[in-house]
Amino acid sequence: MRWISTAAIIMMAATVLSGCETTSPQVAALQDNNTCRMYGIAPGTQLFITCMMQQSGQREQRRVAQNQAIAAAFVGAAVVGVAAAAASSGPYYRPYYRCGYYRCWYY
Repeated sequence: MRWISTAAIIMMAATVLSGCETTSPQVAALQDNNTCRMYGIAPGTQLFITCMMQQSGQREQRRVAQNQAIAAAFVGAAVVGVAAAAASSGPYYRPYYRCGYYRCWYY
C-alpha cells in the first residue's frame, strides 16, 4: 500500500510542474497580434483592437480553466491518498474459529 501514496505524491508533483508553463506578456501580445493579422485584419483599426482584446480574453479563460484543472487534480489526489492511507492503516479483522462438541463456527 506504500506504493499508492508514493504514486499520489509523484502525480501531484507532475501536476504542479505542468502548470508552471507560462508566457510573458510580450510574447502573448505578439501571438495575439499574429493571430489577428492571420485573420486578415489590418493593424490600427478598431476591428484589430477588438480582435486583440478577444484573444486576450480567450487566453485568460484558458489560464483559469487550466488552474481549475490543476486544483481539481490536487483535490482528487488528496482524496485518493487519504482513502489509501485509511484503507492501509485500518485494523485487520481475523475471524476467530472455534470448534465445539458437535460443530465448528466463526466469531
